[in-house]
Amino acid sequence: MRHQTPRELNAVVSTLKSLLQHKSWPVGLILTGTAELKTLINHDPQLARRVYPIEFARLNILLDSDRILKAINRYAEAAGIAVSAHILNPDIAARLAHAADREFGLMIEMIIASLEEAMNAGDEGLSRGHFTSMFRKRTGCVDGLNVFVADDFERIDVRRLLDDGEDT
Repeated sequence: MRHQTPRELNAVVSTLKSLLQHKSWPVGLILTGTAELKTLINHDPQLARRVYPIEFARLNILLDSDRILKAINRYAEAAGIAVSAHILNPDIAARLAHAADREFGLMIEMIIASLEEAMNAGDEGLSRGHFTSMFRKRTGCVDGLNVFVADDFERIDVRRLLDDGEDT
């Protein structure tokens, strides 16, 4: 979007519309993105009319803690992994929401990756260590800057990769 000319933007919009209207092979699109995607969709009223928008608000730990814990439980159930009470608590929900930078989709990815850690280890239950390992692998940070280890986790910039605490 940033680097496209109006002509290129029209070509993208036309391509999306033609995919949605193909008579013998219609396609349903799932588009995810940022505010720039909204601009693209709203660029053409015909395209906007064909879209069913769903916007996920940023996670709010005060309002979404129960939903986060239910998501952990449901994904674990589907994976056949047990979840203990020490995982299903508001502290883990807060840490996970912060680790995902309050983004719903990223939070789901992190739950799945933590369950993969448990499965790859051959563990029958999900532990905090699986979340810790997932976050370490995802960011490359040292444990002192790992959201699932640090006491003052909210001060950690979760968007920094390979953080060893030396750069400021």
